Amino acid sequence: MSLRWLSSVVGGRRIARPGVRRRMAPLAQRDLAAEIDADAVQVERVWARSVVRAPDADGAAERTVIAWIDAETRPDVMAWLEGRAGVEALPGVRTDWIFFPATPEAILIGVVEDGTGEAAFRFNLRFSADRYRRYLEVLSGTGLLGLTTGLLLLGPERQLESPCTFVEVPTRPLRDFLRELPAVPVV
Repeated sequence: MSLRWLSSVVGGRRIARPGVRRRMAPLAQRDLAAEIDADAVQVERVWARSVVRAPDADGAAERTVIAWIDAETRPDVMAWLEGRAGVEALPGVRTDWIFFPATPEAILIGVVEDGTGEAAFRFNLRFSADRYRRYLEVLSGTGLLGLTTGLLLLGPERQLESPCTFVEVPTRPLRDFLRELPAVPVV
């Protein structure tokens, strides 16, 4: 231990040394972006509607956020969302968020598990916080996101008629993210 090192730790001036972390940050950012893009599914449109999801039960309409996604390039996601044979038996979906406040963008990461608890496939949905802010605010209250591969079709009693798969999303991190974002400028 040298006196120079000790004085820099105790309160003397710090000696600027280029760190490995600084050089690795752009590479790590590119790797993260590439990993997100590898499993990305395009969000075509988002709706926030009062929908009766279970017409057999009480029949009450609930405010629901439904995203129309373009899963044409991902046959595994398409089969899961449309409930084709063998795929509807997949028991669970784990979801989490990655937030980019500078962009501002919220990315929902979903992992569909097979019966053994292993990941069958992954998907990522990008939500621009400026464009989809009011839908994200509704989603942060309900915690349930509907995913469909086509237009939203509702019956006369507000019952859902288009095939739709619902996944639970963590709401607290989304609420915190939306609270920290500045309001969208009004022009």
